[in-house]
Amino acid sequence: MFLGVPPPPPCSPLLRGGAGREHRRAVRSSLRSAPLRGSRGCAAPATIPHAASTVFWVPVCAANMLLLQLRNAPHKILDMQRRTFIKNTSVLSAAAFVGKSLFPTYQSGKYIYGQNEKKYTLDQDWVKASPKKFPVKDCHEMVQDDQKRILLLTNETKNNVLFFNKRGNVTHAWGHTFLGAHGLTIAGNGSDQILYITDTETHHVFKTTLDGVIIQTWDAPLSSEKYTKKEQFVPTETAVLPNGELYIADGYG
Repeated sequence: MFLGVPPPPPCSPLLRGGAGREHRRAVRSSLRSAPLRGSRGCAAPATIPHAASTVFWVPVCAANMLLLQLRNAPHKILDMQRRTFIKNTSVLSAAAFVGKSLFPTYQSGKYIYGQNEKKYTLDQDWVKASPKKFPVKDCHEMVQDDQKRILLLTNETKNNVLFFNKRGNVTHAWGHTFLGAHGLTIAGNGSDQILYITDTETHHVFKTTLDGVIIQTWDAPLSSEKYTKKEQFVPTETAVLPNGELYIADGYG
């Protein structure tokens, strides 16, 4: 949800003169009475006065901060020059622009993602697998191997790892012990490719082959003195450097 602040009416184009003074008094009065919601609610005030001669769009949460500034010192905000006002609100406007680019557009019955030459369509019928035969509870990550197969990780222990071909069919699946399967990373090349799986329920990180054979397991690093018990270690993601060094991210511990 976004909040728009329109320009002032023609009677006071730059908030100057007698009409401008009347307008500023109306703004101050409205700001004192306008409800200010918390950032979690992200709700827009009931009424927004003509506060400037510039049209700008900002996320409501950010707009609340601007309203707080207006409420505490309205005379300083309203009397600033147009150039200063634009400079101070450019960051908020840029944030809104970036946020808008993250949402898809709908054209000719299709959702379009991306910008410029990097545009993609959403194929909602790509997956041909039966949810009864290959159920998926939660999926936090997917990767692609050198054979162009899509590997999907789920915390459904009937089939933790699903392999999809280009047509969206499941070729095979494995894994029945990753109760909290969360992060999936693929490393290596060709037949030497391996997987790193993080499990937030068992508090482990697993290194496996593409066929599901567990090569190595990492427990909670209690020796680091960052944890007093293994349950505090909640690994969510891994990263592997070209030299083989492994980094583990704890997203909840």
